[in-house]
Amino acid sequence: MKKRPVDKLIWLMAVSLGMTVFAQPAPLSRPPQTESPGVNGPLARPPQALPPNVQQQPPAPAPGQPRPPAPAPGQPRPPAPAPGQPRPPAIVHVVNPEEFPNSMITVGRIRRLPANFTDVENLCWSSDGKKLLVDRLRRRTYELVLIDVPEHFSDSRMLPERIITEGARDSVSLHHGSPCWFPRGGGDYYLFTKQSPSSRDYVSSIPSNGWYCNLYFGWAGRASVPLTQYLYSPSVPLGVASPKVSLDGKTLFWCGVNGRANDRNLWGKRGLYVAGVEWNQNMPQLVNVRELGDNRLGTFRESCDISADGNSVLYCANKNNAPWFAMDVYVRNLKGNTIKCVAEGGMNRWACFSPKAKKIIWSSSRGFSIPNMGVAGSRWQKELRTELWLMTADGLDKRRLTFFNQRDSRDNLFLGLTSQEHCYVGAVAWHPNGRQVAAVIYFGARKRATSMVVLIDLSDRG
Repeated sequence: MKKRPVDKLIWLMAVSLGMTVFAQPAPLSRPPQTESPGVNGPLARPPQALPPNVQQQPPAPAPGQPRPPAPAPGQPRPPAPAPGQPRPPAIVHVVNPEEFPNSMITVGRIRRLPANFTDVENLCWSSDGKKLLVDRLRRRTYELVLIDVPEHFSDSRMLPERIITEGARDSVSLHHGSPCWFPRGGGDYYLFTKQSPSSRDYVSSIPSNGWYCNLYFGWAGRASVPLTQYLYSPSVPLGVASPKVSLDGKTLFWCGVNGRANDRNLWGKRGLYVAGVEWNQNMPQLVNVRELGDNRLGTFRESCDISADGNSVLYCANKNNAPWFAMDVYVRNLKGNTIKCVAEGGMNRWACFSPKAKKIIWSSSRGFSIPNMGVAGSRWQKELRTELWLMTADGLDKRRLTFFNQRDSRDNLFLGLTSQEHCYVGAVAWHPNGRQVAAVIYFGARKRATSMVVLIDLSDRG
């Protein structure tokens, strides 16, 4: 009898179903399990017993969530969070490059502050590392600007700024510069220099020169208090430049102008001074002012930094009978009054202690030939080439960090310099966390150099 199409279809389906059943593997035999009410549903299996000496491991974190830190050797593991409770945030252990040998420290990321922070001469970090205080040239005078610097920002992002130059009528026509953060409470206290109202010499009175300038103590948004009162005298210029303060706020260190120099250099005759600070009715006063003399040095001297404990100062100076731009870097212990030259040869300037004063970073022309500085060094901005260098506080283990003047290097391409341009590194400020420095870079010198501010991350090669 001939099969109908429907019967044939039923027969084919039965054959296929039989083949599928026979192809399935036999189920694994499982021991009988009892079930009890659970938190993930009406029924849940009881937890299986762990073998001896095996600890219960916490469940893996959700995707995108950090893992909890591993316990120290010999310490018990923290208990797993209760069901439904959030996991504690991961602890990030950040290495401070200051603790590494110099041979392991290298430059990581470099970022530039936005374009409105050009023509900066000096800069310093707040004690918490969240703000930069700079002096910035606007029109013909320098003003003080407070900048909020978040930990993570892009080069193109505009940063909040606050101009804190005091609002007196003469302020816009006078230089305010050389800012230095003053550690007193949680407020925005700082030291700075201000041009004398009697002076109209805007070239000699720029912050780095300090002619006809006095030292002031300031609060952001409030009137400032003068700490020195040098009178204006064109024939015998006096003034203050580059003030620095110890972390406890008890010791000040600055560079003083003491008249014109015999070698007719651009800076005049300079001296180095230290003083204590006392408070009278919430007003600071300088006490025990003394000059740090050294007959081996020439007329140029510049205060660079003071250690956190106030025991050591860092400065640069030329030797007797050497041109002012042939500067060396010195470390002087104020208690033992010992002096050590830690960097010499070429032009060495703008030195800075690390937060723990274990290392020194500075700007140096070593490795570059400077053909002609001009009469009395007048062409120094047009001819100078320097890079950032690193050494220990006793002057050992010197290492070059940047390569801004090396053609086609990463640092050179970052600045975008042409084959006819060069640059030099100016003021440097080491971040309180030890992992970053802020630096002023000068470039494109024709009539005068233009500057930018960069943040340089330090890392270890390991």
